[in-house]
Amino acid sequence: MGTWNESGWDERWRRVRDPYWWIARAERPFTWAHRRFGRAGFGEGVPRVVFLIKLVGQRDASDWNGVRERLQMTLASIDRQDGADISTFICGQDLPEGLECHHDLHFIPAPERLNRIQGIDKHPKHRIAARAIADRLDGPAYVVLIDADDIAHPGLCRFLIEDNNRHGYLIDDGFMWDVTGPQVVRLSQDVSGMPFHEMCGSCLAVAVDLSDTRNAKRILCTLPFSHKLQARYLARMGQPVDPVPFPAMIYAVNHDGNTSTRHGRDGARQRLFREFGLHRAEGEALLRDFGLAAPDGGCVEPLASE
Repeated sequence: MGTWNESGWDERWRRVRDPYWWIARAERPFTWAHRRFGRAGFGEGVPRVVFLIKLVGQRDASDWNGVRERLQMTLASIDRQDGADISTFICGQDLPEGLECHHDLHFIPAPERLNRIQGIDKHPKHRIAARAIADRLDGPAYVVLIDADDIAHPGLCRFLIEDNNRHGYLIDDGFMWDVTGPQVVRLSQDVSGMPFHEMCGSCLAVAVDLSDTRNAKRILCTLPFSHKLQARYLARMGQPVDPVPFPAMIYAVNHDGNTSTRHGRDGARQRLFREFGLHRAEGEALLRDFGLAAPDGGCVEPLASE
């Protein structure tokens, strides 16, 4: 059950005025109506790729410099993508100084006080960023949901643009990386019995036509808060997603900003590392494939540009 901060009444009134909050509470009739009268995905055209990041506020961060470093690593993984039309939208109360990003970068300010679920304000930030994407951009797009500490495979955007199913994709195969080790484990049903999207929210690429602003907002803003339910929801909306056919994301864990670490939900992760963790040499080779290097002593950092 969610907790209210001191501005709870303001947030309640904001939610009452938010049509997408109400729509999400009537999922079955809404998804039926969208299938009948809305439009799933997009039609012809070369899609752009948009990364949507929800960033913790400085007031809520125990280590703001660590937040900046992890966000920079995520942005560096986006910079390694192939494609001319790639954008990143970051929604948060504060933007760290000194960030480098060679693609189109938008910062969307969030109010200081937002409704929280288990102390987390990611969901309203998602809706704020989704509205900004639909208002500012145009044409067919894949909106990739990625957390501010995870690492995208360098070939992800190329795959989305070339395969282009026009409905969307689910990342159910990837890696989990203990940044203190480093330890790496494959998250997939076939290897460890744990699909990537069951553990990490950086797992969805939603196809939308940003030329139809209202339809795009309807799809993006009503996604469930739980990443475990999003693929099922999109299927009910009439646009079932396909799996990305390679390990496409790294889920970074065991740092101060990791949600599961803060809430003490580490049991399943430790079991996976213990039973299915890669040997150190294999893990370091995998990290290099993602554009990361593991120096002696553990922590992983971006490879230097040549």
